[in-house]
Amino acid sequence: MDLHWIAESNLHQVRALTRGSMLLGDIYLTVAFTELYHSIGWHHLYLGQVSTSWEKAYQAYSSTSVSDEAASRWSTAFITSLWE
Repeated sequence: MDLHWIAESNLHQVRALTRGSMLLGDIYLTVAFTELYHSIGWHHLYLGQVSTSWEKAYQAYSSTSVSDEAASRWSTAFITSLWE
């Protein structure tokens, strides 16, 4: 069994596909992905802990103006969908 990835975590660096983009939404997506992957962790995502950067990305990509409250409702719906 090949377990080299456990000891050598820097062997394959994971980066968001939006890394390097100057678009506001892409910047928020990059931050959100980086926080999820390197700080929060996938396990905590499944427990319902998400970065507020996901809400900011949602607001940036929305075709209409989205309030902070609406973005919060979106992230709650996202977590609920994930749990279902």
